[in-house]
Amino acid sequence: MGKVKDIVNNPQIVETVAKNVFKLADADKNGFISLNELDMLTKFIASECGSDTPSREGANNIMRELDTNTDSKLSFEEFVPFVQQVLDVIASNGL
Repeated sequence: MGKVKDIVNNPQIVETVAKNVFKLADADKNGFISLNELDMLTKFIASECGSDTPSREGANNIMRELDTNTDSKLSFEEFVPFVQQVLDVIASNGL
């Protein structure tokens, strides 16, 4: 089994990865991920994966999907599903 697949199948490791990514993405260290921070993160992830650069609208769509309390920012709890989705995509690509 691939390394990312091992991570995806272990909720404790996913949470640890999410915490680390959240800390890196939270540039202003206010405890939330803003739309600008999410946009920078999605562009970074795409670049690291060799994918096309996502549009700002892509970050807007992700924010709308994940921001369950509609406060225009992501808490850690709202952010974890994003990390899970990214890891799932990476794992499905055989990494």
